[in-house]
Amino acid sequence: MKIALCNKVKLGFIGGSYAKPPMNNPIYDQWIRCDSMVVSWLLNSVDPSFVGAFIYANTTKELWNELTERFGQSNGPLLYKVHKEVSELYLQDDSVVCVAVYYIKMKKLWDELTDLSEMLEVDVN
Repeated sequence: MKIALCNKVKLGFIGGSYAKPPMNNPIYDQWIRCDSMVVSWLLNSVDPSFVGAFIYANTTKELWNELTERFGQSNGPLLYKVHKEVSELYLQDDSVVCVAVYYIKMKKLWDELTDLSEMLEVDVN
């Protein structure tokens, strides 16, 4: 989801850097439209059976915080699983194909580990 929001230049809505302007600000209406659009994207990415629990969030930031609080806690076991996969990965032989496959698997796991670690750091702070 963060990749999609970054691509649409809307990541600031979940992070809070695009704060809601005062009502008398000329960009207030535009901000409301953009924030509502991002809320809609987030709600559409959640399983329909869970949407009712989040429908009353007033802003994207509030919704993101709710989603992170509700679902972000499960990253601990996933982080452990990825650590375990990294420790169990080994190079079967030194052929070029095996080395390439090994590198791709290791890179994927390290990227996932980095992403999960960053998510946990944000959740704690």
